Amino acid sequence: ATGPALTLGTAGNIETFDIAINDQFANPVFASGVDIAAQLFRSSGGTSVQVNWANVSFFNGTYTGHYRNTVAGPYLLRVKVGGVGIYRSPFNVYIEADVVDPAQCGVFQSFQKTFTSADALQIPEEEGIQGGRTNVQMNLILVARDQYRNPANLAGITFAVSTSPSFEISQPKNLGEGYLHVFLTPFTVGESSINLQITIKYDGTDISGSPFS
Repeated sequence: ATGPALTLGTAGNIETFDIAINDQFANPVFASGVDIAAQLFRSSGGTSVQVNWANVSFFNGTYTGHYRNTVAGPYLLRVKVGGVGIYRSPFNVYIEADVVDPAQCGVFQSFQKTFTSADALQIPEEEGIQGGRTNVQMNLILVARDQYRNPANLAGITFAVSTSPSFEISQPKNLGEGYLHVFLTPFTVGESSINLQITIKYDGTDISGSPFS
C-alpha cells in the first residue's frame, strides 16, 4: 500500500491511496474482481467511513482506494484482500481540520482565573458574551472551527479583536485544539457602566454573531 492518505487526510477532501495486488510470489495480479475491502474507523470507536475503489489499473496490478471524511481526528484504516488484512494494516490515519471558516467560529466569556491549555478550559453549553464590570478584566475564549465545525488549525492567520469604545486588548494566546484566550479591561473614570461593542474578525471577516454588544 502506498500514498499519503494512509497516514494523513484533510476534512472534506477526497483522499486516495494505492493497493498493489500480488500473488504469494509477489507477482502482480492483473485481474478485476479481486475481493478487496477497506474501512476507515475512528480510533475511539463509533464513526466509520467506507472506502470506495477505482478499479482502473489492472494492467499494473494496482487498485486505487478513495475516501472522504468530514470529522477530524485519529482513525484506523483497515484494508483486506480475500478477507485477510494486508501488510501493515490497520494504518494509523489522522484527519486534519479544513481551513478556518469565520461563519463557524465562536466566542465565549470565561470566569476562570488561569488559562494554560484547552484541556483545562471549562466550556459552557452555550457560546456568547454575557457582559462584565467596568475596570475588571474580561476574559474571552475564541473558538476556531472549519466549515464542518472541527477545531481548526490556526497556523498563519489570527483573529482580530476590537472594541467600541476602544480599549487595549491582549494578543491572542493559543491554548490548542482551536481555542485562543484574549482579555481586555473596560476602563472608565467616574462612570459605573458603559455600552461596549466587541468586534471579532478572522482574516478580515466577522465571525458568527460579531459584533457583540
